[in-house]
Amino acid sequence: MGRAFTLVEVMVTVAVIGVLLLIAIPVLSKARMSAVAGDIVNDLRAFYGAFQQFNNDFGSYPPIKADGSLDARMAGYLDMTCWEGGPGGGGHYKWLRYEPINEQVIYIAGGPGTETMQLVDERLDDGNLTSTAFRQATASDYVYILDWGDSIP
Repeated sequence: MGRAFTLVEVMVTVAVIGVLLLIAIPVLSKARMSAVAGDIVNDLRAFYGAFQQFNNDFGSYPPIKADGSLDARMAGYLDMTCWEGGPGGGGHYKWLRYEPINEQVIYIAGGPGTETMQLVDERLDDGNLTSTAFRQATASDYVYILDWGDSIP
């Protein structure tokens, strides 16, 4: 006749698994947030280069459309599926004039949360979401100002 597990052994096993999950979930969440932030930074760097190249070729940035979409000529400068797919974690990219500073910007509408966007700012700019090239526009929207002293590293 085989030996069965006692109630205490089962409870200890469940407790150990619970503790491991308590440790693993925040670590995995932070890793995911970091990966999403990295994707957004890479997107913005690619967009920056594409907009600068367009500006060099045509003498100006693409025209602003009312819906925030891009001029069809930008298809030759950047991967439109990346632009149309939006930032990781939700939201979408727009090209518009940001009136508080009267500058053309890449606008991230409804993207991932503030913690993720803070990581984006730390990697791309100065780590302060209230100033310089990358900043918070509203509670859930962010802008990247292209002509902020060529700040993309």
